[in-house]
Amino acid sequence: MNQAVDTARAAELLAAEALALDMRRWDDWLALYTPDAVFWMPSWKNEDDLVDDPESEMSLFYYTSRADLEDRVWRLRQQRSAASRPLLRTVHGASNLVLLPGDGAGPGRRELRAAWTCHVFHPKRNTANVFF
Repeated sequence: MNQAVDTARAAELLAAEALALDMRRWDDWLALYTPDAVFWMPSWKNEDDLVDDPESEMSLFYYTSRADLEDRVWRLRQQRSAASRPLLRTVHGASNLVLLPGDGAGPGRRELRAAWTCHVFHPKRNTANVFF
């Protein structure tokens, strides 16, 4: 496919994901992932570099399959996630999307880079934060 079309489709995917998360439409969010999906959000190793090995370095999120994501949703729905009680209000945003050329992530896969923010309101504490 054309790079511009692929990038536009990737932007639509990220927008659908953000909306599903913000509206707590967990089934819609899960439907975006295949059984072999890897959900990884690296943390910062230092001032300049992100971690590059989720197996040996601390990450913000690292789920190795859709089943792991389903478990996360189950814990949210059952209120078994102490870190998510009460459930925070969020607004996710992604910008500066760059779909890397080639097939470096494996056959039939592409790597997408983006800048993101997550605005979070904690109703119990009446505080707001922005993560990026």
